[in-house]
Amino acid sequence: MPYPKAFKRKEIKRESRPLLRRHYFRTVIMAFLVLFTVAGTFNSSLLDFVSDSESGTNFTFLLEIVRFYVPDFLTGESPSTLFLGLLLASLCNTFLAFFTFPLAIASRIYATGFENATQIFYVLFFLLLYVAFIFFVLNPLHVGSLRYFLEKGRGNDGKNYLFSAFGSYYKNVVLVKLYQFFLTALWSLTIVMVPVKYYEYSQVDYILSENPSLSPQNAILLSKELTRGHKWQLFLLDLSFLGYNILSLFTLGLLDALFTNPYKEIAKGKAYDGLKAALYRRNLLFALNYDIVNPRNKEGILLRREVDYDCPYSFADLILIFFVVSFIGWCWEVLLHLVQDGTFVNRGTLWGPYLPIYGTGGVVVLLLLKGTRGKPILSFFLSIAICLTIEYFTGWFLETFRGLKYWDYSDMPFNLHGRICLYGGLVFGMACILMIYVVGPFLYQLLSPIPGKVKWGIGIALIAVILVDAVVSHFYPNQGEGITTPVNALLRLFSPLS
Repeated sequence: MPYPKAFKRKEIKRESRPLLRRHYFRTVIMAFLVLFTVAGTFNSSLLDFVSDSESGTNFTFLLEIVRFYVPDFLTGESPSTLFLGLLLASLCNTFLAFFTFPLAIASRIYATGFENATQIFYVLFFLLLYVAFIFFVLNPLHVGSLRYFLEKGRGNDGKNYLFSAFGSYYKNVVLVKLYQFFLTALWSLTIVMVPVKYYEYSQVDYILSENPSLSPQNAILLSKELTRGHKWQLFLLDLSFLGYNILSLFTLGLLDALFTNPYKEIAKGKAYDGLKAALYRRNLLFALNYDIVNPRNKEGILLRREVDYDCPYSFADLILIFFVVSFIGWCWEVLLHLVQDGTFVNRGTLWGPYLPIYGTGGVVVLLLLKGTRGKPILSFFLSIAICLTIEYFTGWFLETFRGLKYWDYSDMPFNLHGRICLYGGLVFGMACILMIYVVGPFLYQLLSPIPGKVKWGIGIALIAVILVDAVVSHFYPNQGEGITTPVNALLRLFSPLS
């Protein structure tokens, strides 16, 4: 006997459109976060962003990895061996969707050869850091961003739910997502079951956002029950947005970013409520055992966290945020070289694992743009102006007083003296928006439980370290291939007499 429909597709889409207009810009940003925090999408986007003409796309990397480790008879150029290679690469793409980017790094380093033990250490360090970021940061953020749309679909304001998964049941949220990944990885070995399991597990994050105390087994069980007999209906809901996705190709993705994605997320949140109502009608006792309105499970309710982007940062918070963002910037630049060149380069003016220009930019926008936090568009353009000013005068100082050039945009369009360029400004603007509305509040959440004296102690110790590093770097600057270009060498290069 077929299951009755859990929701009417046209009805929930019609109800979703007016909701999109409320808090429009916040909703667009949250929809971007939903997409960005899907581990596979984050992985693929990061890989495509840093890949060059040799590395190619995500799939090309997988094919290279396959050819490294498959038997010799599969490495030929005949149609049959090419087909088998593509099949194996497809299997890798399904099985390793979360971790293709670190595997791409490993593939590139393996191809060029490890030079020393230090390089091996840094490769392993970044691989572990990447995996930890996926499970301990990205997955909980995804749960919180979906809760925003769940509440928005119900007509509520969900702005304070973004970091809600980092509450009392944070460890359990991480465990549930680990368990879900393990099951998905096993089912992906069959290939044909991947779409079935995708929809069967599709409600896990919504379930966690409402009831994070559920054990991994029960969270998966409840998702199975919610989607039982309704997977095709969920597929048709996704398919109904295909026309918008095709039209978005003609707008370079703007239609997806500004309309389709937020519209779709609101509709999917309403679909989840429809699945819950259908489960009540079908199996009331089962639903009551797991639903958050059950008084016996009140401790499982995910409490609303009254923290949003307008955080009252203390001076100690800003010091620690400076060092965290400086470290993130250093990791980013080192990763770029690892992927593109297959070599470890200690980027930056100092010897330690931090790039102060990133931390300075992050803290400055948090301070100077405090009054415009409620106006994202104005914050975006002011961030560009602030970051380009910092970058230009930092480059000028290093060239004038140190005779070193740590970056050069001379080959980029719309550059000024090779120190700044328009493209870099746009990237900085987007990064600052994330800093103001996501990274800063997230770090504030993490730092809030730490006593003030402890934060000051850690901050003073880190300041002492960077001051010693600055003194050492003044006499013995961090420079070399891939780090600096002496200004005199650049002048000789472009001299008409050379």
